[in-house]
Amino acid sequence: IFILLFVIQVPFIQTKIAHFATDWLSEKVQSKISVDKIDINFIDRVSVKGIYIEDLEGDTLLYASDLNVNISLFGILRNDINLEKIDLKKSVIRLKQDKDSTFNYQFLLDAFDSEDTTSSSYVIKVGEVSLQDIQASAKLLSGNYNLSLKSTFLQMKEMDLDKMLIDINKVEIDQLKLHAIVFESIENLPTDLPKDTLAQNVEFPLKDLGMEVLCESILITNSNIFYQNGNIVKGKYFDPNDINLQNLN
Repeated sequence: IFILLFVIQVPFIQTKIAHFATDWLSEKVQSKISVDKIDINFIDRVSVKGIYIEDLEGDTLLYASDLNVNISLFGILRNDINLEKIDLKKSVIRLKQDKDSTFNYQFLLDAFDSEDTTSSSYVIKVGEVSLQDIQASAKLLSGNYNLSLKSTFLQMKEMDLDKMLIDINKVEIDQLKLHAIVFESIENLPTDLPKDTLAQNVEFPLKDLGMEVLCESILITNSNIFYQNGNIVKGKYFDPNDINLQNLN
C-alpha cells in the first residue's frame, strides 16, 4: 500500500492516469477533453496544465493554461469539497447559444445528469478565486459579448450548484476590456411605439446563462467598457446606440 501511495504521487504517473480519465470523459461526452500535465499533492493541492474542452461542433469551449486549486482531498471522502483558493491563468472561454436557447456546454451537463432528482450530497465551498489573462466571448440570443481580463480577485460567500446560485462578497477587477452588442427583442412592444423608444427592456446578460449571480462589492480599475445597442434606431436628440466608458478608476 505504501509503495502504491508513493507511486501515485509521482507527477508522471498522475498525468498518465489523467490521460486515461480524459479519454474516458471524451468518449462519454462525445467531444474532445484533454490535459497536458497534472500534479496532485494529496494533502491540499491540485495543479493542472493545458486543460482543453471542445464543444460538439469542434470549437474551443475552454482552454486553461494553468489551474491551481487548494483543496482538502481527504474532505471529499466526507462529501465536503472545500476549494480554499482557485488560481486560473491564461485561459480562453467561448460560449454560444443556439436559436433554441441551448448553450454549447449543455452536453456536459446532460452527460452527467442523474435520474435522481434529490439534491447533491456534496457540500461545495469556495474561498478565493484569482483570474489572470482571461479571454472570453459569448454569442447569446441577447447579444454578442467579448471580454479581456488582466486580473481579477473574487472573495466568495456562497456557491450552490443545485440552485445555480453564485453569491460573491467582493470583486476586484483590473484592466478589463468589455465589448458588448446587445440585441433587444421588440416582439412584445405596442405597435404604436416608435422604433427608437427607450421603453424596450434589456435584461442583464448573465440571466441568460441560467444562473443567479449576486455581488456585494465591485471595484473596477484601469478598464474600458463599450456598449452598443444592436437594433435601436437613433433617436432625434439622444442616441443610446453607443455608450463607451474608459479609464474607470
